[in-house]
Amino acid sequence: MRLEQVDAVVLTERGPGRRAGVAPRGPLTVTAQLALGDAVNLASSERRPLDAFRGRALHAVAGIGHPEAFFDALRAAGLAIEPHALADHAALDPSALPFPAGATVLMTGKDAVKCRAFAGADWWLVDLAVGLDRSDAGALLALVLERTGLTGAGVQIG
Repeated sequence: MRLEQVDAVVLTERGPGRRAGVAPRGPLTVTAQLALGDAVNLASSERRPLDAFRGRALHAVAGIGHPEAFFDALRAAGLAIEPHALADHAALDPSALPFPAGATVLMTGKDAVKCRAFAGADWWLVDLAVGLDRSDAGALLALVLERTGLTGAGVQIG
C-alpha cells in the first residue's frame, strides 16, 4: 500500500530528553511521552509503586521495538536493573529464562501477556502511560475529527 499523503504522525520519545529520530513530512507532527506507572504482579495482581523496588536486585525484560527506552525509564525511576533485551515480539522460553529462578523481574505489558501461564511469584508488569501535551492532543483531535467528517457535527474541542 502506498500512502499519497500523511495527515498526522505521532512519535514516541526514546526516553527522558531524547526526541524520536524521525522527521516526517506532513502538516502535523506531535510527540508522545512515555511514563512508567505502577508494577502489577503477574500471579497475584498486587499493585506496587516502582519506588518499592529500589534497592532490590532486579531483572528487566523487554521484547519491544526499542527495549533500551524501557530500561532507561526504569533507571530514571531510580531502579538498578540487569536488562535482558529480546527481539521485538519474542516469547520468553520457560526452559531457558535469561535470569535465575526466583528473580524479581520487571517487564512490559506486551511481554507479560506472553508468559502469564508460567510467571514466577515475583514477576511484575510495569504499566506504561502515553501522554501528549494539551495543545498537541487538541491539534491531533481536531485533525481526526476533520478527516472523519465529524467537524461541525456538534463535536466541540476544549
